[in-house]
Amino acid sequence: MEPFHDLDRWADIEQEMVREGIPLPLEHRASWIRDISDSQYRFFVVRDEGSGSLGAATAVRRNETRTLPGHYYARATRFGHGQNTESLTSLLASLRAWVGHDPRLLGVRVEIFEGDDERREALDAAAADLGYARASDPRRYARTARVDLAPTEEELLASFSASCRRFIRDPAKKGYRVEPVTDERWASRMHELFVETFARTGGGMRPPDWSRLIAYANEHPDLFRIVGTFGPDYPDEGSLVAFASARNNGDHAEYADSASTRRLGTTVAVHYAPMWELMRWAKSCGCAWFDLGGITGGTQGSDDPVGGISDFKRRFQGREIDVGHEWTFEPTTVRTRLAEGVRAVAALARRG
Repeated sequence: MEPFHDLDRWADIEQEMVREGIPLPLEHRASWIRDISDSQYRFFVVRDEGSGSLGAATAVRRNETRTLPGHYYARATRFGHGQNTESLTSLLASLRAWVGHDPRLLGVRVEIFEGDDERREALDAAAADLGYARASDPRRYARTARVDLAPTEEELLASFSASCRRFIRDPAKKGYRVEPVTDERWASRMHELFVETFARTGGGMRPPDWSRLIAYANEHPDLFRIVGTFGPDYPDEGSLVAFASARNNGDHAEYADSASTRRLGTTVAVHYAPMWELMRWAKSCGCAWFDLGGITGGTQGSDDPVGGISDFKRRFQGREIDVGHEWTFEPTTVRTRLAEGVRAVAALARRG
């Protein structure tokens, strides 16, 4: 199969997937690619040769490389969840062949996301058989906490730890309000909170365009949600003290970005209520479960810089599951060896 880049054609395939009940990650949807993503994409589709029915499909992001101008790498994110394993194997083979057909494409990275152990192991085996190698520098989480959204809201809330339930109620008792962020005037404050948060954790993530994300959430309220915690001085600009967002990936919602300030002058739990509101939103959208966005083995005070965040997620009592590995295919060519050499020199320069 040949990749294509026609976004309107992909939007038609997306609607076909929705009609057939095939889960589609938000970051693969045409509206997200058009309105939010700054990258170029290629699309792959596998159909049954006999019936013509859709077997599997994926959006693949092109990442230009500075080490070798005019060349790029490709990245398939959240690959495989809820789709036909046999068709996904054909997709893996097509991605591998694409690398050989496009001399500017230096390699492809596939980030498998599959909570079912048997299906994930089958995809891992298929990738290995096709000559992919396990990535030594994974970009996404391999393990997460899954919260089942089938119970009623009362039952779900009761399933959380006692401290979690107390923290969810904490803001309202202290005069704070928790509600969706719908006004783009909060974008600059969200940027401030994001920078402050990542300075604490040591992360190097580039801040998103919050104005675009707020606009997207307003236009697609069933696909993306941002919830904020606002202080008693609402609606002053500094009254937004925390926020969190989630993406609807079809059968489940994914906890995405969050940030907060610790400069409150009082003790109040500001993270828990937005997370709870996101779960309520996901349930109302028909999602079967909530992905808490990755969890590590560390705890607060350990060497793990995000151990405290993992402690926070564990209080929602989700079931911890493995969701995937990352695989790369990079043929040994003069171009790839040159790119690897330039990357190595750049890394040495940064360290020295």
